[in-house]
Amino acid sequence: MCADVLRTVLSEHEIVICKQVISEVQDVLHRKFHLPQSTITGILELLHRFALAPAQAETAGIHVRDADDIAILASALAANADVLITGDRDLLIIGKYENLRILSPRGFWEMLRSSGRSGPL
Repeated sequence: MCADVLRTVLSEHEIVICKQVISEVQDVLHRKFHLPQSTITGILELLHRFALAPAQAETAGIHVRDADDIAILASALAANADVLITGDRDLLIIGKYENLRILSPRGFWEMLRSSGRSGPL
């Protein structure tokens, strides 16, 4: 599912990613999935190749349970993103912040399918 979501996002959308996300991806791939460093490096290079870095993110007035997530949410807002795709429960519980929808990969996939824009699965 996540691979299909990533393929769809890479081919049909723009990825906006901040330094905090890159750092968290690297940590999760190492700590949770125990991937070899060469694989992690390849994934990070892929993200850098397809991602746009958002402008300086404003964090005033943004309140989330995990302070580390403020930069992620602020970056998505600064980039005028439509959707923030995450597995982070502290962000998912928000659901929507201003015009930004916060969805799990499955929630994003279901949104695409309901709009008639589904790719491979």
